[in-house]
Amino acid sequence: MHGKGSGAQARKVVLAVSFYFLTSLSLTFMNKCIFRQFPFPLFVTAFQLVIAWIMLWVFGWAGQHWKPLAFAPPAEFNPSVAAAVSPAPLNPRVTNKASGTPRDAKA
Repeated sequence: MHGKGSGAQARKVVLAVSFYFLTSLSLTFMNKCIFRQFPFPLFVTAFQLVIAWIMLWVFGWAGQHWKPLAFAPPAEFNPSVAAAVSPAPLNPRVTNKASGTPRDAKA
Protein backbone atom coordinates (compact mmCIF):
# COMPACT_ATOMS: atom_id res chain seq x y z
CA MET A 1 0.00 0.00 0.00
CA HIS A 2 0.97 3.63 0.36
CA GLY A 3 3.32 4.97 3.02
CA LYS A 4 2.17 6.84 6.08
CA GLY A 5 3.26 10.22 4.69
CA SER A 6 1.49 9.91 1.33
CA GLY A 7 -1.75 11.44 2.65
CA ALA A 8 0.06 14.41 4.12
CA GLN A 9 2.08 14.84 0.93
CA ALA A 10 -1.05 14.67 -1.22
CA ARG A 11 -2.73 17.26 1.01
CA LYS A 12 0.26 19.61 0.59
CA VAL A 13 0.10 19.24 -3.18
CA VAL A 14 -3.65 19.90 -3.26
CA LEU A 15 -3.25 22.96 -1.03
CA ALA A 16 -0.37 24.32 -3.13
CA VAL A 17 -2.28 23.86 -6.40
CA SER A 18 -5.43 25.39 -4.89
CA PHE A 19 -3.47 28.34 -3.54
CA TYR A 20 -1.86 28.95 -6.95
CA PHE A 21 -5.21 28.61 -8.74
CA LEU A 22 -7.01 31.04 -6.43
CA THR A 23 -4.14 33.53 -6.45
CA SER A 24 -3.86 33.46 -10.23
CA LEU A 25 -7.59 33.77 -10.74
CA SER A 26 -7.95 36.63 -8.26
CA LEU A 27 -5.00 38.47 -9.81
CA THR A 28 -6.57 38.14 -13.26
CA PHE A 29 -9.86 39.64 -12.10
CA MET A 30 -8.07 42.33 -10.10
CA ASN A 31 -6.09 43.32 -13.22
CA LYS A 32 -9.29 43.49 -15.24
CA CYS A 33 -10.80 45.89 -12.71
CA ILE A 34 -7.64 47.97 -12.48
CA PHE A 35 -7.17 48.34 -16.24
CA ARG A 36 -10.68 49.70 -16.68
CA GLN A 37 -9.65 52.84 -14.79
CA PHE A 38 -5.84 52.84 -14.93
CA PRO A 39 -4.51 52.18 -18.47
CA PHE A 40 -0.81 51.73 -17.60
CA PRO A 41 -0.09 47.98 -17.68
CA LEU A 42 3.69 48.29 -17.34
CA PHE A 43 3.36 50.26 -14.10
CA VAL A 44 0.85 47.77 -12.69
CA THR A 45 3.09 44.84 -13.62
CA ALA A 46 6.15 46.46 -12.07
CA PHE A 47 4.18 47.28 -8.91
CA GLN A 48 2.93 43.69 -8.63
CA LEU A 49 6.47 42.36 -9.08
CA VAL A 50 7.78 44.63 -6.32
CA ILE A 51 4.98 43.54 -3.98
CA ALA A 52 5.67 39.86 -4.79
CA TRP A 53 9.39 40.35 -4.14
CA ILE A 54 8.66 42.00 -0.77
CA MET A 55 6.24 39.23 0.20
CA LEU A 56 8.75 36.50 -0.71
CA TRP A 57 11.46 38.30 1.24
CA VAL A 58 9.19 38.56 4.30
CA PHE A 59 7.98 34.95 4.03
CA GLY A 60 11.56 33.72 3.60
CA TRP A 61 12.59 35.54 6.77
CA ALA A 62 9.46 34.52 8.69
CA GLY A 63 9.84 30.89 7.59
CA GLN A 64 13.08 30.68 9.53
CA HIS A 65 11.18 31.56 12.71
CA TRP A 66 7.77 29.97 12.15
CA LYS A 67 7.48 26.55 10.48
CA PRO A 68 4.17 27.05 8.58
CA LEU A 69 5.78 29.88 6.57
CA ALA A 70 8.86 27.83 5.64
CA PHE A 71 7.64 27.24 2.05
CA ALA A 72 9.79 30.11 0.75
CA PRO A 73 13.56 29.89 1.20
CA PRO A 74 15.37 32.85 2.77
CA ALA A 75 16.18 35.53 0.21
CA GLU A 76 19.76 36.06 -0.84
CA PHE A 77 21.39 38.24 -3.47
CA ASN A 78 24.26 36.90 -5.53
CA PRO A 79 25.72 39.58 -7.86
CA SER A 80 27.24 37.03 -10.25
CA VAL A 81 23.87 35.30 -10.72
CA ALA A 82 22.16 38.69 -11.16
CA ALA A 83 24.69 39.64 -13.85
CA ALA A 84 24.27 36.31 -15.63
CA VAL A 85 20.48 36.58 -15.89
CA SER A 86 20.22 40.31 -16.52
CA PRO A 87 18.94 41.52 -19.89
CA ALA A 88 21.65 41.99 -22.53
CA PRO A 89 21.58 45.83 -22.60
CA LEU A 90 22.32 45.88 -18.87
CA ASN A 91 24.95 43.14 -18.91
CA PRO A 92 28.47 44.26 -19.93
CA ARG A 93 29.61 40.63 -20.23
CA VAL A 94 27.37 39.92 -23.21
CA THR A 95 29.49 39.67 -26.36
CA ASN A 96 28.94 41.68 -29.49
CA LYS A 97 27.72 39.13 -32.03
CA ALA A 98 29.23 40.99 -34.98
CA SER A 99 32.80 41.21 -33.67
CA GLY A 100 32.78 38.46 -31.03
CA THR A 101 34.31 40.83 -28.49
CA PRO A 102 32.84 41.82 -25.15
CA ARG A 103 30.72 44.93 -25.36
CA ASP A 104 32.96 46.88 -22.98
CA ALA A 105 36.18 45.96 -24.85
CA LYS A 106 37.93 48.60 -27.01
CA ALA A 107 37.41 48.01 -30.72
